[in-house]
Amino acid sequence: GAGLMRAQPQPHRPAEDWRQWKARGSRQQRVDYWNDVICQAVLDVDMTLQESSAGEGLFRGSISSLNQVGARFVNFRSSGHEVTRTPRQVDHTDGGYLMVSLQCRGRSRLTQQRGDVVLNPGDVGVIDSGLPFSLFFPEEVDRRIVMLPKSLLAARTRSLANWRGPVRIPSGFVLSPLIAQLLRMLTERAQPLADPHAHLLLESVADYVAACLGRQPGAEADTAIARARYETVLRHI
Repeated sequence: GAGLMRAQPQPHRPAEDWRQWKARGSRQQRVDYWNDVICQAVLDVDMTLQESSAGEGLFRGSISSLNQVGARFVNFRSSGHEVTRTPRQVDHTDGGYLMVSLQCRGRSRLTQQRGDVVLNPGDVGVIDSGLPFSLFFPEEVDRRIVMLPKSLLAARTRSLANWRGPVRIPSGFVLSPLIAQLLRMLTERAQPLADPHAHLLLESVADYVAACLGRQPGAEADTAIARARYETVLRHI
């Protein structure tokens, strides 16, 4: 009993520390390193560098990742590039997450299931990690990512069963500032969260994402659920 108590993490910090990587060295070393780091820190993906950026100097990239309360929190900034997740990679990787990303700087194009959305700063994007996808960053980007367990959404929405492709939650949507703040708090290295607080914020992200998925075309069956979740959310504001 005493040993178990000693093994528990301190309440003011998560059980694990943030892991950080930064691309260094020659141009090719940086590109090779980023390819490996992306695979290790975020998802099993392939990276390509667009030809237009081949002569634009050194590739820059830094990334941080934390696994906590069954989710993964990531923040990264990098030069422009593209990553692709192939059907082969999907087959041998855990697809039990939605990738919920906040675009802080630059633009991103998210493509999945023959659909695509473009994120501008302040927008939030959602894709299913269990299906092939590509993410294209035409210029330097700064993004915050929460890998949200699908299990948290199972009781909140039925939209996952017939996923139609990437979802964009525009910065002008009434709840977007709240969603963005939750994503920033969960991915902020300088302000580590205790597990109960991280779990609470994650549940709130799930509430908002479920409500937004309920607003998508073809999601009429989720309208009643979404309305109920909205009312729950508004009671907490």
